[in-house]
Amino acid sequence: TRSFSSEQPEDTERLKELKKNYTSEASLNEEEMKGLGLAMKKLQEVKDKLAEGTDTAEVLNGVEEVIGFFHGGTAHAAGSQGEMAIRPTEIGLQTLSEARFLAGSLCQHLNRWTEALEHFSAALRDCADFAAKVPAFYFGCGTSHAVLGNLEPAIKYLQKCKEMLTEEELEEMPSMRVSIPLQIGQCYVRFGNYSNAIEALKEVLALEDEKHGRRKGPRAAAHYWMAVAYGAKGLHAEAVANFEIFDRMVKDGHVDPTYLEDHWERQFAFRRVSSLLISAGSQSSTEKTDSACKPGFALC
Repeated sequence: TRSFSSEQPEDTERLKELKKNYTSEASLNEEEMKGLGLAMKKLQEVKDKLAEGTDTAEVLNGVEEVIGFFHGGTAHAAGSQGEMAIRPTEIGLQTLSEARFLAGSLCQHLNRWTEALEHFSAALRDCADFAAKVPAFYFGCGTSHAVLGNLEPAIKYLQKCKEMLTEEELEEMPSMRVSIPLQIGQCYVRFGNYSNAIEALKEVLALEDEKHGRRKGPRAAAHYWMAVAYGAKGLHAEAVANFEIFDRMVKDGHVDPTYLEDHWERQFAFRRVSSLLISAGSQSSTEKTDSACKPGFALC
């Protein structure tokens, strides 16, 4: 069994070959047809409940019932493998991939990140021809891996999502222009690759207009993580400059804690003072390599 911590984005072209094994709906037996019909009906019901504002956990239970139709009733086995109770058809796999995405998203909302990752990963495995075409599945895997601390696969999935998004999709979801490089930059900081982190975060700060997703919360976070990266590299003057910008944005109420680390206020105060003292004591800081860098403060 493949470990999530080492899992790589799937090869879309290879997985498309799975489509050759599809069964036509007409070839399904009576029991399979009944199961597919019930799954599709149930999925629509839970989508309606979600739109009505029904409790998230209740909606998730309904989505897991949908998944159970395809896996012989194992509704709560998020990563169910083995023979499917309904042979794969185009409509069936579209229904299952949609259910997996909804389940993964709901699990993230409930902070059930391991289950979320299992749902997104299962979609890429079981519904490859559909899920592998949708950047959101890679984004779901990437963000789940990041929260779980699996930084290398998190970066790979987020990069894959970024590569797949078309200009048209980015026009419809401008916040993704900011969110993806910000999360990639944060992962690189936590991973210890500070040069790559700075490059990713510069991309966030380069987005200057509202049309392309300029929002003050992510921009403040980009300055924060860039300051952390510069400080870890020994470039404390640059760290101080970014901390000062972040501090002004904090005072203006432009900080969104969801883009930062736990206890960020304490971490910010300590790191800022450390960089100020070091910068004041040595105006000619020497840049360190990523591999040799040992920051004088704990990363999240």
